[in-house]
Amino acid sequence: MRFLIPLAFSLCLAHPAFAQVRYTTFEKLDSAVQAAPRKTFVFIHTSWCAYCNMMEHTTLQDKPVVQLLNSCFYSISLDAEQKQSILFKGKTYAFEPQGVSSGQHQLAALLMKGEKAALYPSFVLLDEQYRIIYRYGGYVSSKQLLHLLQRACAGQKDITVLPQPDSVK
Repeated sequence: MRFLIPLAFSLCLAHPAFAQVRYTTFEKLDSAVQAAPRKTFVFIHTSWCAYCNMMEHTTLQDKPVVQLLNSCFYSISLDAEQKQSILFKGKTYAFEPQGVSSGQHQLAALLMKGEKAALYPSFVLLDEQYRIIYRYGGYVSSKQLLHLLQRACAGQKDITVLPQPDSVK
């Protein structure tokens, strides 16, 4: 029996921990950017979106993607249907009901502005002054996101998502 505890402990240590994005909030972003300027990655999703969940459990847990997000960006996870107000850039954004049981957060709508309709998942890259430098609506693979993030991190202006292979479309 006394050998089982050390054995169980060593087995836990033998399995590598999965990679995790370190998320912050819009409210904490100003002080973080002032202390150490970085671009910001905003992942916009909903609780009911299957592709959002898939992206959270695959793309956003891929070790190279997580390492790049954690080293070069501040990351924010924004539920587009959250009811809590958000203070960002001196303005308060709130949830706007759109019918009996639906609606969208004003900040999510602002960040996805230009999209014909709300598309989840979406993500937005902001520069150090919170200007949108890239916006994308839809699921992306870890390879696609890594390519885009590497270019954005390096300060390149021609950042785009690689096309998906035909078998994934």
